[in-house]
Amino acid sequence: MPSWSKDSKGFCYTSFPVDPKIKTSERPGYAVVRYHKLGTDPISDEVINDKTGDPTKSHGVHLSHDGRYLFYYLQQGWSATDIYYRDLDSKSKEFRPLVVGKKAQYSVTAWDGSFYILTNENAPRWKMMKTSAKKPNRENWKEIVPEFADGSIIDGSQIIGGRLVLTLLSDVYSKLRVHDLDGKLIRDIELPGIGVTEGMKGDPDSDIAYFSFQSFTVTPRIFKTKISSGETKLWAKVNVPIESDNFKVEQVWFSSKDGTKVPMFVITRKGLKKDGSTPFILTGYGGFNYSQKPRFRANIFPWLEAGGGYAVANLRGGSEFGEGWHQAGMRENKQNVFDDFIAAAQHLIKDGYTQSSKLAIRGASNGGLLVGAAMTQRPDLFEGVVCEVPLLDMVRYHKFGSGMTWVPEYGSADHAEEFKYIHAYSPYHQIRNENYPALLMLSADSDDLVDPHHARKFVASVQHHTQSKQPVFLRIEKNAGHGGTDLIRKTIEADVDTYAFLMSELGL
Repeated sequence: MPSWSKDSKGFCYTSFPVDPKIKTSERPGYAVVRYHKLGTDPISDEVINDKTGDPTKSHGVHLSHDGRYLFYYLQQGWSATDIYYRDLDSKSKEFRPLVVGKKAQYSVTAWDGSFYILTNENAPRWKMMKTSAKKPNRENWKEIVPEFADGSIIDGSQIIGGRLVLTLLSDVYSKLRVHDLDGKLIRDIELPGIGVTEGMKGDPDSDIAYFSFQSFTVTPRIFKTKISSGETKLWAKVNVPIESDNFKVEQVWFSSKDGTKVPMFVITRKGLKKDGSTPFILTGYGGFNYSQKPRFRANIFPWLEAGGGYAVANLRGGSEFGEGWHQAGMRENKQNVFDDFIAAAQHLIKDGYTQSSKLAIRGASNGGLLVGAAMTQRPDLFEGVVCEVPLLDMVRYHKFGSGMTWVPEYGSADHAEEFKYIHAYSPYHQIRNENYPALLMLSADSDDLVDPHHARKFVASVQHHTQSKQPVFLRIEKNAGHGGTDLIRKTIEADVDTYAFLMSELGL
């Protein structure tokens, strides 16, 4: 994301090379942070930070609200951050280290002579620290909001209206709290129900702020509030032609293979009979510290209105319960994610929501790896699989696309010990002569994040090895990247094809 200057006459951004001589997998190491002044030729943009030379790292900058401090972030995978800063009021153009070499994550907000630091250093569920901007050395940091003992995690922080506003994630749904600048709790901001907010938006010197809210059955809406009083009212909402009152959302918990308790959201029509007859889609992600929160998903309602059920599993590898939850699903622990997902499917069947012949799984990107692994490990458990822009050849993933940036998350098969656990679950390498479920593979011809060869070679191998008569389809979206097409019409066409496939295979 660009970081705009205080006078809005320019912005800082991270620029990636387009030189065809540089391999796609090496390009992140050549990314440069630049400043662009509006109205000038971008070719002359000033270099703020040169390339790192390391494709496993990413970097960027953020400017403080008052325009005084420029923070430089060097991200090492999804578990560690180095931060440097420049005081733009000083004559020096050198970045000074704020926190470097720690195996933890940090983000910084500067306001009124202090730095406010959100970190998971020795606090897997995060905590807030504060230090003087004049003496920001690590030994001068003071803890102002400790890690929450009830299991809640701090999911974000802002300074608005002279107050510290924290977004919490508690059992995978959001809470908002207002603290003073020394960390003392002032009040909770009441949310409309069990759902998710992306935090509050506003300025440090303004009493007016806005926050969003949504859930699986509540369309996105924005509320306006006053920090000083807590007075809140609806400001805007998205209207969608659905009867959301016809559906219900449950949060259920199940035990994974190793006994870990894992939550899952289940969305169905009200009055569902648990007789195993409902066609279900199960989805998840389980990686890169990314949470599967209860967000509104308009495109699931055609499926729900037709009588289907939808489930979202909060697998290890995400950040639903802090860094410990993330690390329990990365590198040598990646199999935990697949075990969680398989256990989620078994719970849906055992509890009478559905049965194997009525159950499909769907996932994209790292979630495509998830459903590919589940399909090859337990082909008997599912009737259909929708796999989108996936990683599937995990032995070679780092040699293509942006794969090198994911080595801190997955490990690399170039190392013998890491090869063992990667090869053991790599979906492409685990295809056997087996009765595989029906497969719809969704790929994009211009995906430079996850190379399309993952999808193509996996489909070819499944077509060769499958012993069932189930169809194996490869759908390639033209002129599209990892995030899909940028045309609404094509997005709808892809959804139509996907639901036609699922309804046909699951008998809906």
